[in-house]
Amino acid sequence: MGLGRRLTWFSPTRRLAALPSGRAGQLALATFIDWSGTGVWLTTSTVLMVRVVHLSPTQVGFGLTAGGMLGLAAVWPVTTATRRWRVRRVAMTLHVLRGLFFLSFLAVHSAPAYYLAAALVAIVDRPATSVNQILVSRCVPDEQRTAALAVMHVASNAGMMIGALFASAALLLPSRASLDIVVTANSLSFLVAAWQVGRAASGQEAAVAASRGSAPAARAGWLNWQFLSVTFGCAALALLFPLFNVEIPLWLTTRTKVPAVTVSALYMLNTVLVVAFQARLTRWTTGIRSGVRAGAVAGVCIICCCGLLAALPSLVTWAATGGFVLAALLLTLGEMNQGSAAWTLSFGLSPPEDTTRSLALFNTGQAAAFVLGPALCTSAVAWAGRTGFAVLAAIVATGAGFVALGARWRAVPGRGQLGEVKPAGIA
Repeated sequence: MGLGRRLTWFSPTRRLAALPSGRAGQLALATFIDWSGTGVWLTTSTVLMVRVVHLSPTQVGFGLTAGGMLGLAAVWPVTTATRRWRVRRVAMTLHVLRGLFFLSFLAVHSAPAYYLAAALVAIVDRPATSVNQILVSRCVPDEQRTAALAVMHVASNAGMMIGALFASAALLLPSRASLDIVVTANSLSFLVAAWQVGRAASGQEAAVAASRGSAPAARAGWLNWQFLSVTFGCAALALLFPLFNVEIPLWLTTRTKVPAVTVSALYMLNTVLVVAFQARLTRWTTGIRSGVRAGAVAGVCIICCCGLLAALPSLVTWAATGGFVLAALLLTLGEMNQGSAAWTLSFGLSPPEDTTRSLALFNTGQAAAFVLGPALCTSAVAWAGRTGFAVLAAIVATGAGFVALGARWRAVPGRGQLGEVKPAGIA
């Protein structure tokens, strides 16, 4: 069964039913389990911490920022640990630690306890994305890796949607019991995901390595300015996530008269479209050249969105509402293309002799965009108003240029330079 099996009717459960029975499908199932619990937590955590634990929004924000910085610092050492130990073991250990550390939120009754719990979770949570990519590189054949990551992205969005639906019950009756149930459910999802990862990757890492043959010894020159250029460029394109998750809600609620409930509708629209079309769109990203093209499309979408958002406060309410919907559509198209570009270029441009450290560096850049991006987006717009969107657009345009420049001149022995290799399994 192909990774991109076509469906005649959309729903998250049908998407899960369409997952392949092979390793990629099993890894996608682990991702779905993981993000189902994460969806419950992300949807409810801020409200429950403010209303139940009685923290201030500033305290919650500080805890998330400080934890994010610690998590960012942990990405490199945790990811490079997969050079010494099997990635399956590292991935399972991370999931188990996430589950155990998350239980520390059961003891949160004050701001200091919240800061400690947030830090513990972030240290093992932030590197998990990087380790998952290493896991795919070790357990999935080369021609199926981009397709596998696309399906895993679909699974994460479907899990987020399911988790958010279950979270509504906790938000209806916010209480200490609701918080404890949410924490426990998320912790269990990590533990079950650890079991599923172990099941999916059992024996496959060695089998794929054997099929590729022995790689040459790692060289000291694995790092070069071309790969740094692509890493920076893709990190700049990843600013679309804080732009969507942080800046759009703030801009909508503080600068326009559009109903705040529109934010929820925009999130749902984004999730549905990613689940429905990510795998199909990824089939067009078949190599380095098309990866650069996908990055350029993502950049254009983000830049157009910035220009549109800057104009919305001048419009009447109904027109501004339509503008926010169009902005969400642009960022969703940008998200799908940015993902395709990042997956294809990070794998395709990594030196075969040391893919692990290359992916660790690349994912550190992506993590930096997630951790530092919200502060950058909010400060740019708060400092310069509408002009701040021009600053963000300029950063994104520069990033797209760095992607094209780095990929154009990054010739990797054994990988080709701008060749197109059709990923298998995307129908």
